[in-house]
Amino acid sequence: MSSATLFDKDEMLDILDAYPTHPDIIADTIYDNTRWSIVHELIFKRDDKCYRTYYRVGATEHQEERPWDYDDAVKCTEVKPVERTVTVYEAVDFE
Repeated sequence: MSSATLFDKDEMLDILDAYPTHPDIIADTIYDNTRWSIVHELIFKRDDKCYRTYYRVGATEHQEERPWDYDDAVKCTEVKPVERTVTVYEAVDFE
């Protein structure tokens, strides 16, 4: 079972505000969405370790939701890269 590490919210916002050029960000992908929010999965590195956390932003210009709006600290889980093989299907070209 993995344990959570807490990071300062302001430090995390600084990292996120510098995306995509911040060297600590490995990936920032859309993970899910709700009627009012878009949920992102953020993978970043810190002190030779990788961490994952999630944040939400408003889905439209009328939803004023910023990442970790109601948190003082950001809960992150340590992760490691794992290589996987994926099978995809492509169209067959007929001549």
